[in-house]
Amino acid sequence: MVQTSPVRRSSPDKMIYVLVLVIIVQTIYPLTADGSLLTQIIYSLFYASLIVSGIVVAREQRQDIRLLTVLGATWFISSIIYNLNQHATWARFLAYGAIIPYQIAVTRVLLLYIFASKKVTRDVIYAAAAVYILIGAIFVPTYGLIETITYEQTGTNAFVDTTVEPGQVFPWQNFAYFSYVTLTTLGFGDIQPVTLVARAAVTIESVIGVFYTTVIMARLVSLYTAQGVEAEIKHDHTQTG
Repeated sequence: MVQTSPVRRSSPDKMIYVLVLVIIVQTIYPLTADGSLLTQIIYSLFYASLIVSGIVVAREQRQDIRLLTVLGATWFISSIIYNLNQHATWARFLAYGAIIPYQIAVTRVLLLYIFASKKVTRDVIYAAAAVYILIGAIFVPTYGLIETITYEQTGTNAFVDTTVEPGQVFPWQNFAYFSYVTLTTLGFGDIQPVTLVARAAVTIESVIGVFYTTVIMARLVSLYTAQGVEAEIKHDHTQTG
């Protein structure tokens, strides 16, 4: 019987740093609720460090590196502009519009890494977890963009929150909480979409959350099974040889 596990340790485990960074970025956002310029800039620096993470993963793909660098730099500049003009509608448009393609690009690089891998390693598992968190992150500015556009066009909110008065600017931090509640299909009901576009976006995120976990589990299990069979064959050849 083969004693070694089919789950292999890659050397080095670079994805653990990506996962930890993604978790930190998505959990320290309450620190920015005070609106302080300093905390906003520090948070932006943490988020910008995802550029380095993406480049490390895509170091052999120059086109991806260029794309990540351009999108990351664009978002970082827009975030600084937003931090200096937090109450301006155009600044919110700029920040939301710049961060969405940046997040999608980082997520894409990680997904390509996962599905290009032929073996289940710790890095693959870490990358899969990071992608799940990033999916929730993508919908934070998406909801913010929907809310901003709706309010500018109609004067009403696209979402209803028990902590936000009608007509009040919807804090993006509330969307960070709402996005992960939606992604995991918990649905506490304290924040609700009220427009058709908002409801459609929420539905899409819920479906993606369920679909991703199903697909990624199938992928990892199939790789794990294939590795186990390969290990058994090698072991048999060794015994008979």
